[in-house]
Amino acid sequence: QEQWHTDAIQKEYLALAAPSSSQFMVEVGMEWVVDVPISKDPDPENPTKRYVSTTDGLPAATRFKVLATTPKESEVQMVLLFCVLQDHGRTHQIRLHASHENLPLIGDTMYGGQAQAPEGAPLFPKRVALHAWRLTLPHPKTKETMVIEAPLADDIRSCAEGFGLPVEPEQWPQV
Repeated sequence: QEQWHTDAIQKEYLALAAPSSSQFMVEVGMEWVVDVPISKDPDPENPTKRYVSTTDGLPAATRFKVLATTPKESEVQMVLLFCVLQDHGRTHQIRLHASHENLPLIGDTMYGGQAQAPEGAPLFPKRVALHAWRLTLPHPKTKETMVIEAPLADDIRSCAEGFGLPVEPEQWPQV
């Protein structure tokens, strides 16, 4: 349990996001770190919601890398993101940090994401388009490094393919 929140275990995720601003331009291979504190939302009606807070937030850092984008002339802009929790792994950290960068995740209405695809577009997943993809950790007895990968979930795969985004790791820039 203690190791789960240390550098001994690396958790990597894949996410589908839609830029919330036409001014926000991303390119395949772009990589950056969002290092902003996260705090619990004071609204008692939504105890799981979080927000960025420099006054009472706890440290949190997420590394993002753009693996694929729809063509700029597409009616719907879509981005496939590689996400790594670099500091802590707070509740909703990836979701909140992506939204903070004007890249809310598909289906994430809590943080500004679209729940439904525009008419004529491929269907969006009926959930937040965030997938726990790869876990790297030491074997509990031998301490040898183990890498466990989960194939992209069918609903996210289908949506990504519908927008022409590559879904196989060998099609992405190195992560």
